[in-house]
Amino acid sequence: MRPYVLSIAGFDPCGGAGVLSDIKTFESLSVQGLSVVTGITFQNDSECTGVEWLSLNAIKKQLDLLINTYDIKAVKFGIIEDWQYIEDLSCIVKNQYKDIFIIWDPIIRSSSGFNFVKNIDADKFLKLSGLVDLVIPNLSEIQEIFGSAWIEGIKNFKSCYVKSVKKGKNSLTNNLYINNTLHEVLVPLLNNASKHGSGCAVSACITSFIAKGFNLREAVSLSEEYMQKFLVSSETLLGIYDEKYAFNFVRSLRC
Repeated sequence: MRPYVLSIAGFDPCGGAGVLSDIKTFESLSVQGLSVVTGITFQNDSECTGVEWLSLNAIKKQLDLLINTYDIKAVKFGIIEDWQYIEDLSCIVKNQYKDIFIIWDPIIRSSSGFNFVKNIDADKFLKLSGLVDLVIPNLSEIQEIFGSAWIEGIKNFKSCYVKSVKKGKNSLTNNLYINNTLHEVLVPLLNNASKHGSGCAVSACITSFIAKGFNLREAVSLSEEYMQKFLVSSETLLGIYDEKYAFNFVRSLRC
């Protein structure tokens, strides 16, 4: 049976980011995707004009039914109105499933520049270090939270995958910290390979591979490999989930 995974994130009407994107990623990688909506965004692949947030109570009502029905192996958080909510929701999930793996993609703003987080609070960020197993910020996001002392800030987390730390001629360097040990991840640079919601897709991929039993380094490596195909899947800003490629990719992992 496919393992169950859960995305707690926003609803993007164009399907390029948020829970719709996550569900597409989950299903393409042969995990059973579930979702809890935190807010309804008003956006397409190039513009975001606003968001209508759901209350914490409405989010909890969605979550309660799911965690009491399905044996969920991994959870991914995306945009949310208040980082304090992640602490509340993570505690609910951990009380139900002690060993569940929790991933947080701390999206501060959309790629088009709309701010989802109005008050960046480093203390609230750090309060989640004991609950979140992996946090996945871009370099710009983690610098916005901690400034130049961002490396000291992320040392409080069990693991952290910082994207776009260095840009070379042919590759990007991402930093994966596991128990404060650095593992550099080189990602090939592809010409004109930009996709709306690519960050959501990466974190959803990692969530999927963790649920399938891979360790964190393997999950990150496989996710970046999978993303190379996704980033060149169309000439638009919306990526296409190639079912044949995904099927063969997943099948090759079983051999």
